[in-house]
Formats: sequence, structure tokens, C-alpha cells
Amino acid sequence: RMETNGDEKRDYGDTAYWDESYQGERKNRPNFEWLAEPRELQGFLKAVLGDCQRVLHLGSGMSSLPEAMYDNGFGREACCIDSSPTCLESKKAANKASRPELQWVLADCRDMGKEIQSNAWPCAIDKSTLDAIHHNDREEDGLQYLSEVARVLQPNGLFIVFSWAPAAA
Repeated sequence: RMETNGDEKRDYGDTAYWDESYQGERKNRPNFEWLAEPRELQGFLKAVLGDCQRVLHLGSGMSSLPEAMYDNGFGREACCIDSSPTCLESKKAANKASRPELQWVLADCRDMGKEIQSNAWPCAIDKSTLDAIHHNDREEDGLQYLSEVARVLQPNGLFIVFSWAPAAA
């Protein structure tokens, strides 16, 4: 079960919550890591992804994972999807000169049809996005999200999920 820091009033599955959060409580935080720091994931990701450059980062938020991957020689053509314009504007501005290949795309991960082509990505990374989408038992939203991931991945594509959920889930 996802950590909520005792505040059950937050609705992590509501895209409006995230944009409000990036305009408010997280406004002055250039990076915000949910679940794990990039340094904790780097070894695993490098081993699994190898030199894969095209990575779809779903619900990237203010995470520095795309930048860390880029700086470590993989994921250099990452497409970072998020539903928050505030978040994406900040990330675009911060990376425009130093990491120009990174893309920051506004989309709802449950419906990326207008922004992301079918069978286009060899790999997708989820760092607790499914947890947020499924928060408050939004089972249908979770299923829609997984359906979208299946649609955008290439045949035999790789979907890497880092989650608060227990392994049996």
C-alpha cells in the first residue's frame, strides 16, 4: 500500500492534485523523488536496459531519474510523460541546454493516444505511477493505464515497475 504520510485526504489518482502540488507545496523543490532515489535504481536499470536510449518514463513528475539516466549514458532519448503542465515546464527549462534530447510531454498516462504512437517504445518505466493512479481503489483507472502501456510498447517491449505494492500484487 502506498505511503500517504497519514494524510488520507490526498487523492494521488487525481491529476489535478499533482498540478496543484507542483504549484504549491513542491513549488520550490527542483526534484522530488517518490519511492526511491535515482542512485538506488541506477545499477538495476543499467543492467536491465543496457545501452537502450529510447525510454518512456510514465508519470515522471519532478523526479531526477531521467536526468540521472541521461548523465549515466542510457535513456538519452527519454520521453517523460506527466499530467502537470507546471511540472513539465519546470523540467523542460531545467534541461533545455544540458540535456536537449530529453522530451517532456503533457499527457494523462491513462490515455496517451494523441501524444504517443502505438508500438513506439522499446521500454517504459513506472516509478510508483501505477500506485498513484490506482490510489483510492481506482481499479478501472489502473486497468486503463496498463492497457495504454501495452499499446505504446513495441512487441516484446519491457515494462519496468517500481511500486509500493507487495510482490504478490
